Amino acid sequence: MKHYAYRLLPALLGAVLAACAIPQRLTPPPKPRPLPSISANARTALKNHVAADMPWPHRQWWRMFNDPELDRLVRQALHNNPDMALAAARLDIARTDVARAKAELGTSFALNGGINRQRLSTNGLFPPPIGGETVTEEQLSIDAHREIDWWHRDRDLIQAAVSNEQAQRAQRAQARLLLEQALITTYFRFARDERQVALLRTLYHHDQSLLRIAQTALNAGATSAMPVVRAEAGLAEAREQVFSYQARSRIDRIALAALAGRGPDWARHLKAPAAYYNSPAPLPRHLALDLLARRPDVVVRYWLLRAAAARVHAAKAGFYPNISLTASAGLDTLTLAKLLEPSSLMASAGAAIHLPLFMPGALKADLGRARSQYDAAVDQYNRTVINAAREVGEQLTTLRALKRELAAQYRVIDAQAQELRIARTRYQAGSAGIAALFRSENRWIESQLQTNVLGTRRLDAVARLMEALGGGYHEHETPT
Repeated sequence: MKHYAYRLLPALLGAVLAACAIPQRLTPPPKPRPLPSISANARTALKNHVAADMPWPHRQWWRMFNDPELDRLVRQALHNNPDMALAAARLDIARTDVARAKAELGTSFALNGGINRQRLSTNGLFPPPIGGETVTEEQLSIDAHREIDWWHRDRDLIQAAVSNEQAQRAQRAQARLLLEQALITTYFRFARDERQVALLRTLYHHDQSLLRIAQTALNAGATSAMPVVRAEAGLAEAREQVFSYQARSRIDRIALAALAGRGPDWARHLKAPAAYYNSPAPLPRHLALDLLARRPDVVVRYWLLRAAAARVHAAKAGFYPNISLTASAGLDTLTLAKLLEPSSLMASAGAAIHLPLFMPGALKADLGRARSQYDAAVDQYNRTVINAAREVGEQLTTLRALKRELAAQYRVIDAQAQELRIARTRYQAGSAGIAALFRSENRWIESQLQTNVLGTRRLDAVARLMEALGGGYHEHETPT
């Protein structure tokens, strides 16, 4: 009999293997691309002194602007902004998914107990005297279940869950970086608008004085009405600009309060910003080698790509048989007093095999879906890599252009400052009137307004470059 069973074993194994569905043939997978070359762009920035060879940004990179009020706002935002709490919650969900996936791989145990009181039918399975009686059944058991992961399907699902957890961890860092960058650029805009309001108020007062001078000359018959009309137009334009920048400043305050997780009224007491940075932007030497590990958005896509690859392997494993083992032991009696007696012991054990014999269509659909998700993950990773190189290149190019614009603007300011000194000297000597002095001061203020705009654009470009460089983030495992 035993010899006959051994003869049946090869046939049984052959039947099991024949029951395996055949996975569909897939095209070769796309490959993640490396970082496009940005070395020439970086060398040009270093050569033109718009950037300096310095280490990667540190974690609190905004401290380079030396503004205590900005430091306070960033701390408020990181502590109170709902986006940070949402990112932390998503990471907690990913951690529980990992724990659940690992639990599926191990042996599961369940403690079951129950009591059931029933009347047995006289005409049923049990004849009298048992039939017609009312009995109470008590049961207490421990059940065990374990699936044998021959094809590593469960391990692949665990790897997918772990990769997703790593992606959520990097996503939280990306949320932090985006919040920092949004708050800092808004703060710079707030600083610009506050300075514009102060300069425009001075311009407005000068235009008021010029209007009074023109009206006095017109009343004395020393001039026509044209200077009065021009002065009124200049005063109206200055008033409109003051109101416009005041409104912008109030909107900036509200935006800063929202980023800090506060209401609009909280922003009323914000101090006037003083952030200014005139040094070259920091640019790491080994930019092309380390950028992918320094960008949290790239690391997010890298781990999501790993998760998608693991799900493809898990979908392939679904084409093969699955074996599970079960066991149960416990006590069962119709008399409560006999529940703990050895005669009440019950036990069972068994094995089950799942053969995907009639499921090829569903399995192929699952595999095709997993493969399509993997292809999409590769495309998203490649797009993020290209965007990483583009953003660094754009900010370096912007800084080079702004350096030229600011240099030209500073020459304009120097010339107008010299003109203003001459106008003041002539006014003090009595060879020129106060109107000529006001007009010279207005031209100098208008140049300051333009310089303020360009300076804020440069601060914004430096902050965006710090974001493009990862804002101090570092992933220990370098994506490849």
